[in-house]
Amino acid sequence: KKVHQADGWVNYSTFSLWDTYRAAHPLFTYTEPERVNDMVKSFIAFYEQNGRLPVWNFYGSETDMMIGYHAVPVIVDAYLKGIGDFDAKKALDACIATANLDNYRGIGLYKELGYIPYNVTDHYNAENWSLSKTLEYAFDDYCIAEMAEKMGKQDIADEFYKRSQNYKNVYNPATSFMQPRDDKGIFIKDFKADDYTPHICESNGWQYFWSVQHDINGLIDLVGGKNRFAEKLDSMFTYHPAADDELPIFSTGMIGQYAHGNEPSHHVIYLFNAIG
Repeated sequence: KKVHQADGWVNYSTFSLWDTYRAAHPLFTYTEPERVNDMVKSFIAFYEQNGRLPVWNFYGSETDMMIGYHAVPVIVDAYLKGIGDFDAKKALDACIATANLDNYRGIGLYKELGYIPYNVTDHYNAENWSLSKTLEYAFDDYCIAEMAEKMGKQDIADEFYKRSQNYKNVYNPATSFMQPRDDKGIFIKDFKADDYTPHICESNGWQYFWSVQHDINGLIDLVGGKNRFAEKLDSMFTYHPAADDELPIFSTGMIGQYAHGNEPSHHVIYLFNAIG
């Protein structure tokens, strides 16, 4: 809550990162690399002023809306593509510091248990979204590992590669879906993958199952190989909601359980390429 001055770069102060890290920011690395450099510098400045990276900042102030710490993939993508002259060491420090805020957004529990339990209240979000948080954190952890490895910091890379496997902790082989668990490790009862529940962010179990963008081969192995994976993908696009199902406002452009109107579905159809 002070006035800061950007010196030699342009400050960007509004990022809805859960919405934009998946596709908009990777596009910017090709169409607007100079601005990407300034965006990363803006993230670093935010970290210096707030002690963590932004999640969904609006006019320079954090809203604490949505989930993950998705300034991380934006920073890492820029670094791995050799964009800009930002301070890579400070950027990595900012990523690691944000990923280790134990009293913030369930991260301490995520580190301790390997997932976010659905029966613990998060004071930073009105919504629960525990299952989605686990999957999104695992992706961000992988990004940190990739940057650390490229910088020759193998101990940090190993730590975060290990954390990036946490998505496996919410996979229930009995249902073949990612499923919320409580703090004792018990999967939630009466789980239906096509239900929209408080534990899954703006989506259902079908849509968030595939949110392991960093380890598709691991996800294929988890469900039992390419043939089983192909069957599940087909089912995603052919299991249509019933005519009287009440779909939430963001479930638009439905093809089976695929929701073209919201971000978590957008990469799924490309997974057919991963299995030939």
